[in-house]
Amino acid sequence: MSDFIFQVNLGGVIDLLSNHLYSDSKVFIRELLQNATDAITMRQQIDKSHKGEITLDLVPATNNTPATLVLEDNGIGLTESEIHQFLSSIGSSIKRHKTAKKQDFIGQFGIGLLSCFMVTDKIVMVTSSIKTNEAFKWEGNADGTYVVTKLDYTLSPGTKIYLQAKDEPEIIDRFYNKERLIQLVQYYGDLLPFPIRFVDEAGVLNATKYPFHANASTSSLLDFGRREFNIDFFDAIKIQTEDGKTSGVAFILPYAVGIKAEQQHRVYLKRILISEKVDAILPQWAVFIKCVVDSKNLRPTASRESFYEDEVLERTKQQLGDNIKRYMVQLANEHPYRMNEFLKIHGVSAKLLALEDPEFFKIIIDSFSFNTNYGKMTLKQYLQQTDVIRHLNDIDDFRQVSSIASSQGQIIINSAYMYDAQLLNALPTIFPDRKVERVSVSDFVQEFEEVDLKEHNEVFDFIEIANDVLAEFNCKVAVKHFEPAHTLSLYYANEEMNFRRNIQTTRKLSTNKAWGGILDSLSQNVEQTAFAELVLNFNTPFVQKLVKARGERVHLYLKVIYVQSLMASHYPIQHKEMEVLNTGLMQLLDEHLK
Repeated sequence: MSDFIFQVNLGGVIDLLSNHLYSDSKVFIRELLQNATDAITMRQQIDKSHKGEITLDLVPATNNTPATLVLEDNGIGLTESEIHQFLSSIGSSIKRHKTAKKQDFIGQFGIGLLSCFMVTDKIVMVTSSIKTNEAFKWEGNADGTYVVTKLDYTLSPGTKIYLQAKDEPEIIDRFYNKERLIQLVQYYGDLLPFPIRFVDEAGVLNATKYPFHANASTSSLLDFGRREFNIDFFDAIKIQTEDGKTSGVAFILPYAVGIKAEQQHRVYLKRILISEKVDAILPQWAVFIKCVVDSKNLRPTASRESFYEDEVLERTKQQLGDNIKRYMVQLANEHPYRMNEFLKIHGVSAKLLALEDPEFFKIIIDSFSFNTNYGKMTLKQYLQQTDVIRHLNDIDDFRQVSSIASSQGQIIINSAYMYDAQLLNALPTIFPDRKVERVSVSDFVQEFEEVDLKEHNEVFDFIEIANDVLAEFNCKVAVKHFEPAHTLSLYYANEEMNFRRNIQTTRKLSTNKAWGGILDSLSQNVEQTAFAELVLNFNTPFVQKLVKARGERVHLYLKVIYVQSLMASHYPIQHKEMEVLNTGLMQLLDEHLK
């Protein structure tokens, strides 16, 4: 058996890294700043008094040479062996072992430097290491060839990169333009702790200040958010992991967002911007937050535009989320008015958080507002009216019984809105002394007053007639007393009947025989338990007259009342029911006009 060595086309590797790994050519600035930052940081580990600095220069094009971008740092520099090593380490640095404790400066340096081939065909690097005081020049070409030359003079420790512009107008306009170059430097490196300057200019391009340091006030954080995003945020929360390696600020949006809204956060790694579109730095429920964080220990992917989904990221996400939860608890306890303002904007997100976190549930549940038959009220206000929490989680059923419940002096909650039913059903597990009942239309019907013996004799024959008339609709008829008196009738059906009606509607729309047979079989399976009833209100003068009447007109009235009750209950109307309504109304109008 023989061993063989892979033959690697370095030019192909460079093309892959520089043209396919990164989403935008502008990231080469980020990579250069990162390399310079790493070099300065490593020198400061040797000399803690060292003051880092990055300088830029833009040499205009001449007749013989294209425009040249120059970036210099006064960091640790590279030795000759390290220069060769950074190319051979590219593969291992792309997929470093996640438990590695020593930073792979050389490998990451190589990837970062090769990203410059997106904007140039030739890179020249002049470097002098603090370790040897020897100076070298490295010249790399996009085809994968390079030359290393030892210089016969000494230089101050550090590294200087020269990039000659590609002969492409778009590249020249975007990256070899001083104004745009300044914008990119500020975009990626504004938070770096050492100055970035243009050669021979005193002004500093970056802010150098850390906006969310431990002593930063809420007002200063809100000012920072307003400057950066042009948004007047609802509030700003300092966030930090337990080990302090990731910290920043969470801004609460001043407007509502959908629970599935895309999260886009600004994340820095060692004070250099990675991306403004990181979506995995906070828990899913935190859709009302836009955050800016800086991390020292999250592990970036090879493109450095996102992070590996590992244990560190999961722990960071959870702990930053815990910071936000603590803020919410404090807001509810100490600033209830402010919490109410928050809930008006982000109530749905807060409900989702309450379902996820029992401690937060305890604090916030009484502040949530629910829709009732007496209008919107908080759970605390509701419990001041009654000891039992009654709710109905079907909006059409709620509309149907709302006035009936009010006439009986009952308060019911419409829990059909997102997460309301889950919250109310969870109440007894968190607060065992609270009683929660899920009610239905049939619960109200069962409380209706039955007709007395005399009235029963009056309506007995009528009910038999009515059942025959509505038999084609699989609906029975009852006559009872209930309030309010202006409610003529109430239709309700059990789940099996609703399922059967849906099957029948689908069956008529289907042209597939096989599918139709399946639907018919399903319909037969629920036929025995399907139940629907039209309850006529004997408190209504019209019903009192109707039960005494006889003849075809009674049949017509019953069918029209049945369809009208369906519509009032927001049930889907089938074709034959719509025909009843149309022809019935025409007949009634015709008789009235006569």
